[in-house]
Amino acid sequence: MQTQGLRRGSVLDYEQSLIFGQYREKLATFAAIQSQKSNRLREERQKTGGDLTKHYRVKHKSRLAQSLINRGLWILQLGGDWILLAVVAIIVASLSFFMDIVIHACFDLRKWLIKNISDLFINQYLIWIAFIMVLAMISTLLVRYVSPQAAGSGVGEMKVVLRGVVLKEYLSFKTLTAKVIGLPFVLGSGIPLGKEGPFVHISAMLVNQLVKLFGPIRSQNEYESRFLDLIAVACAVGVATTFASPVGGVLYSIEIVSVFFSVRSYWMGFFAATIGALFWRLLTVWFQFEDNITHIFKTNFRRDHPYETLELLSFALLGVLSGISGYLFVTLQRSIVLFNRKRSRFHALLQNYPLVYPVLVILIVGLLSFPPGFGQYYGSWMSAEQAMHELFNNETWGLIADQIDTDPIIDNWRTPSTSIYVNTFLFFVMNMLLIALCSTLPVPAGLIVPSFKIGAGLGRFYGEWMAYLFPNGMNPYNNRTDITIIPGAYAVAGSAAFAGANTGAISSAVIIFEVTGQMTHLLPVLVAVIVATLVAQRLGPSIYDSLIKLKKLPYLPPIMSSPLKSHRIFVEDFMVVDMHYIWDGCSYRYLRHLLNSKKHLSVYPFVKSPESMILLGTVERLELESLLDRHLSKDQMIEDLKKTSSKSSLNNNNHNKRPSPTCPIHGSGSGGVGGGVGVGGGPHQRFQVETIPEDQIFEITSVGKHVWEENQLDKTVDFTTCPIEPAPFQLVEGTSLMKAHNLFSLLGLQLAFVTVLGRLIGVVALKEIRTAIEQMHSGDLPRKRTNSSTTSSPPPPENQPLNE
Repeated sequence: MQTQGLRRGSVLDYEQSLIFGQYREKLATFAAIQSQKSNRLREERQKTGGDLTKHYRVKHKSRLAQSLINRGLWILQLGGDWILLAVVAIIVASLSFFMDIVIHACFDLRKWLIKNISDLFINQYLIWIAFIMVLAMISTLLVRYVSPQAAGSGVGEMKVVLRGVVLKEYLSFKTLTAKVIGLPFVLGSGIPLGKEGPFVHISAMLVNQLVKLFGPIRSQNEYESRFLDLIAVACAVGVATTFASPVGGVLYSIEIVSVFFSVRSYWMGFFAATIGALFWRLLTVWFQFEDNITHIFKTNFRRDHPYETLELLSFALLGVLSGISGYLFVTLQRSIVLFNRKRSRFHALLQNYPLVYPVLVILIVGLLSFPPGFGQYYGSWMSAEQAMHELFNNETWGLIADQIDTDPIIDNWRTPSTSIYVNTFLFFVMNMLLIALCSTLPVPAGLIVPSFKIGAGLGRFYGEWMAYLFPNGMNPYNNRTDITIIPGAYAVAGSAAFAGANTGAISSAVIIFEVTGQMTHLLPVLVAVIVATLVAQRLGPSIYDSLIKLKKLPYLPPIMSSPLKSHRIFVEDFMVVDMHYIWDGCSYRYLRHLLNSKKHLSVYPFVKSPESMILLGTVERLELESLLDRHLSKDQMIEDLKKTSSKSSLNNNNHNKRPSPTCPIHGSGSGGVGGGVGVGGGPHQRFQVETIPEDQIFEITSVGKHVWEENQLDKTVDFTTCPIEPAPFQLVEGTSLMKAHNLFSLLGLQLAFVTVLGRLIGVVALKEIRTAIEQMHSGDLPRKRTNSSTTSSPPPPENQPLNE
């Protein structure tokens, strides 16, 4: 019985856990104390202005206004995030609708200027280029001088934000203004870009602004749970209100923006996306643009026997071509960015004159897209909406083009010198080249609709050739003329397949189903999208992952090609063992030495001692800097000065000793601050500090301040006023790379500490996991560390620089 009691006591005192390492009763008590202290300090910092109701109560003294405000706040708090998301959906839908009106008005204005200003070819050419240049440069200048964060689509950055990374001013009102105003200018100019990606960013920014009215975010836990869920739902709203695709919007948010989508956000996601899509389509009816709510790109493919079974192979081959084309698009866009960054005379020119590049790109687009010029060969005057409407057409152009003289649709895809086969191919090639080039412009720009547009051109070209090669269908045994090939169906499949290959989202198929209302070709479209996505992922990253790498944003790449290898690589193989840490008993000199090192960490591990390395928690860098600043502040110096004064006065009264003319704080007594005079001239006599006037006590000599700081730095750090996170995330050394990747992605971790029985042996951050994944994909697996390499070295001397 006594032996069992001893065993039970040892287990309680020394318990091993798979994730959190060693637990002791003293450490549990320490964690509870630190948690209470952190909560108390956080509450004190949050008591700055009271709640929202008190804020408005101070501003509005009228009883009627106060009553309305209280009632409104009560309704907002009662509905909570549901009302917030509904308001966001309605606002985003309204912005999308009115932005479409502005863009179409710009197209009509361009058409009017070309026809009515002059009949000369050269004058029309100059008007075309000037129109594109003026509108696109307005958007460029707005982004450059108002908010550079408004450039691009914002989808890649949203992926990073949803991992818990805070990007400076990325969700600010200034960025929202620049994006909302700049987007219609660049799209109205005729630059072949889209608005769907930017609306994902716009929806997130609106949530960030409106959440202040529906209950502001007051803690880190609330930020990680409530705010990030709202942002993820807002991203779904951004897609739904531009495609009228609520299901595709939610799936797109899950697949592209969010690595892990909270199940509790499904209801809110579909609720907000449905309201946004419905309100956007209702606006078209209310403003009499349409008679009824219909699909954006409505198709009329036959329902009975829509395709032959053998055509599934043809759709799979289209998926292969789309996957290769998507990889070429990403590679081309990346090559353009790297060329601009390459140190050369052109790079130096762009550094000195940053507006040269957008002017040059806009000029190239204007020269190539002029309709009477080269633009006639690929339908450059058509908007993306009109082009996709015609590419999804039910007729087979190649079979009827020679039988009719004029047709409003076919005439846009042929010229006296070229056929529909040449023009559809040029449409695909030119749009891929120009969109890749224009996506590098510093303007608000989306890539979802441009991807649909490129894929539709490829699919139509492929489908027309299939209809030409197999006029009676693909079945070699039955001459069935009633199951002919539909080129429009291949345009639909190619549109979804190229978008899936380019963005890495299979949900592009769902979006295509919703915008076309076409379900007869469900299986062929899914086959093409899945094949295209697999091929593109095998060849390289998606466009968003490529942009994240180019911008060097902290984000984990997915483990797709080598999942089995990731289970054979462990944390101990790539963790960092040369760590910077603090302990209970370190000096302020070491703390300053640690903070002044070149390795600026956001948090530092707090261990029991350098010998035991028992991990007690973590301390943020800002808290350590604040602790050091308070210890070396002038107020602390004055407080120590007063304490020294009282002690000196007490010693003079008790021992009747005459003060010395020299003070370690203020220098010589004969030239002291405020005319303080020392009594006597002996070298061992003290200085009478209390003779210094209060109004000049801040005037301290540099020598005296240096002496005081040196004395202060030798003291032991007092961590009682410093909040310590008592439960940092920990891994064991045998955790696989796959499990570490899943944990970092699921929890949005920035780093994790590696422990053995509670003893700190290493640290793993996003950089280490990303490097390990890249080495695994390249075949250069990390080398296993020896047991000696996992032992932590003692802290460096305080007079030597820390390891970088």
